Amino acid sequence: MKTLSMTVKEAKELISELGKVFDIARLVDPARNRIIELDEENGRLRISDQICHAVWNRGQRCPNCVSSRALTSGGRAVKFEYLDGDPYIVVAQYVEVEDYPCVLETVIMADKEIYFSETPDAKTFLNQIRRYNQELGKDTLCSAKSREYYDEQICVLRIGAVVALQLEDYDELEKSDPGPARKELDQFASVVIANCRPDDILVRYDGGTFLLCCHNLTNEDNLKMLMRRLQSKLQKATEDGQTGSSWRIAISGCYGPGLAEDLVPEALNALKQSESNSDLMIAVAFIEPPPIPFPEGDEGAQN
Repeated sequence: MKTLSMTVKEAKELISELGKVFDIARLVDPARNRIIELDEENGRLRISDQICHAVWNRGQRCPNCVSSRALTSGGRAVKFEYLDGDPYIVVAQYVEVEDYPCVLETVIMADKEIYFSETPDAKTFLNQIRRYNQELGKDTLCSAKSREYYDEQICVLRIGAVVALQLEDYDELEKSDPGPARKELDQFASVVIANCRPDDILVRYDGGTFLLCCHNLTNEDNLKMLMRRLQSKLQKATEDGQTGSSWRIAISGCYGPGLAEDLVPEALNALKQSESNSDLMIAVAFIEPPPIPFPEGDEGAQN
């Protein structure tokens, strides 16, 4: 599909026309979770202080963000969303406005306007969607999210920090005895998920390497506290006999804020320097997303 490219004037006219048909038509920047405003007079766009997921009465980023997927794929993505029990259809389309990558979202309520053919019937169809949502992004070997989910949903997001965790003996154990190795992998992921914050997302990045992508961490000390808690809980799981063998664990972190795809290499590099059961390795980075042509005096709007 050819990329939609337009000027601020063209984008504003398009959104105005779409607003006559859809309940919502807007431009968003999924990396910052913000709505984009258009300044036709100056021919510029800027990041507003309006949170994009607020329209769904959410205090955090939407799970399975359709706009993140459109942004990373450079194409289109569609999903059902619910608000106060009512279903909505969301279509997210990658666009470039004045060469800036963003996403055009259109939303329409589907309560009385959606029809189902006889096969599958409505109940079967909705059950299929429910099962699909439950499995979407889940890793095949454990309760963490998959690498594919990271590539589609997380890498372009602006996050607070990344914790990298390595189950060091996994690769060798998986080669010699895959069954117990995968059981330990799942136990390891379960301990991490049980002891991190609800908003944090655990991803199995590769083999026995995991990434914990953290939102709303205000400083490096909070990152260290989180890492030490995880280190302690993982060690305790081994000491209490919850695992099949003693885990050798490496753990490191990178504090941002910045884009996940920029913080992850820093965390993985620090992971290489970390030794099992030793002091935590922290890589500190302050990496900003690509600049946007803000009108004068509005640079602070992105924070």
